[in-house]
Amino acid sequence: MARLEKRIPFALLAVLVLSGCVKIETGQTLEEATESNELRARQVRSQWANQLNAATPQETADLVKQHLDSVSAMYVRYGFKIVDEWHRGNEGRGKVIEAAEMRQVVDAWVAGQKPILDAYEHNLEFGLDKIKESRFFASETLTLFERFGEEFYAVRSVVFYPNRDVETYENKLIESQKLIESISLELGSELAKY
Repeated sequence: MARLEKRIPFALLAVLVLSGCVKIETGQTLEEATESNELRARQVRSQWANQLNAATPQETADLVKQHLDSVSAMYVRYGFKIVDEWHRGNEGRGKVIEAAEMRQVVDAWVAGQKPILDAYEHNLEFGLDKIKESRFFASETLTLFERFGEEFYAVRSVVFYPNRDVETYENKLIESQKLIESISLELGSELAKY
């Protein structure tokens, strides 16, 4: 129980850092959003490095898992927002909107958020490196972290690259969400052994 109480503040701090970093919609121009996000991205990287450098291997693992959970969930939420917009657009126009047009919508969002999105990926890679370098975890645990990281990038790819039609996109999104949640539960059970 004492170990769990020590882990909770780290997990809460990670959630707070992530939740304050990305705004899906803003009234800013692309240049303003990018500049603002570059500053926030530097802060996110710095805070993350400070946290991990002060953390035990178990705390690092918990933080990296929380990071994977939080950012993946954010991507999935954004993906479902695109699904809703795509459905509304199809109904409003009375015809099917091409995937290429929805990719332009996503590309516009990604362009403004790129510094933050890059920081999230940098933080993930930094965290995974710290876990490997610690030599604390069994190979099964490291394999699960690698699988989780691969699925994180797979979710990102599904969300950021709409293709075919809204039904295909939505089904892929649901599949990715289920898979990443399953790996997260498996990794959570694995980490509970330490």
